Amino acid sequence: MAIKNTHETSPNKHRGHGLDHDVAVAQMAVYIAPTSRLADSGWIAGLIHSTDRLVGADKFSVQLRTYLDLLPANSFTSEEIEEIYLAALEHSEKLATHRSPTQEVLQDADKLINMQATLFIRNGQYLPDLPAVELSYLEKINPLSTYRTPKSCFDNIRIIATEFPDLIHTEKGKILAAQYTKRIQEFERQVLDDHQLLGLTGIKW
Repeated sequence: MAIKNTHETSPNKHRGHGLDHDVAVAQMAVYIAPTSRLADSGWIAGLIHSTDRLVGADKFSVQLRTYLDLLPANSFTSEEIEEIYLAALEHSEKLATHRSPTQEVLQDADKLINMQATLFIRNGQYLPDLPAVELSYLEKINPLSTYRTPKSCFDNIRIIATEFPDLIHTEKGKILAAQYTKRIQEFERQVLDDHQLLGLTGIKW
């Protein structure tokens, strides 16, 4: 209830990191985790990993501790709780070199959910101030686009399909990433086909 309340009272609750996303990440963590214990810790980390988007970076750490204090006594050791805390706190560290097992499962789960079909909906929620596409960059990614600072929603989707598969570490995650990449690539082809039909490709706008 505490997590749901944070989502429902946040002004950012519909900006791409809603309760639907966190629950999906938690469930994905269970699916890809190599052990049942990592499934448990990954599930908790998944549920709370978007807290920074909801309460702000300045309150993120304190809110994570508040959530973890609500766990039933003896459900996790103090070391496991700290691992869950750090996994959620550092889940955005794409190139972290010292990931704990829980952080690895969480980061894989988060990326995989960001590659699922809901990406095409959540992308626009998260980037409402960007154009859907840049007409000058339909056939290739704008060279100024990065994952952190894309120039269009379309670029963001293409960058995810290009970069995320190589960042997945769990065995089940790698299989899903390959499947999701094919689906995104098919979407890219459909976008190009639609614009080619209208004579809008190959033009410098």
